[in-house]
Amino acid sequence: MLEEFRAPINLKLATLWASLMFLYIYNDYFSRYTPGTIAEMSAGRLGPLGPASPGVLAGVSIMLAVPTIEVTST
Repeated sequence: MLEEFRAPINLKLATLWASLMFLYIYNDYFSRYTPGTIAEMSAGRLGPLGPASPGVLAGVSIMLAVPTIEVTST
């Protein structure tokens, strides 16, 4: 008789986090080929987030760190 495999929640969260990180890398790499992107980055703009201020950079850092903390704390 075969048993149904139920993945632990830690494995599910780790897989979702890794997938999200790969999507971030994919987007960062290919968005550079969009016309005007390099000029905006050189001017200190973060696309739809606006100017690269300390608050915006801290917010983005926290947004990326939260899934890591959740996966490692369980």
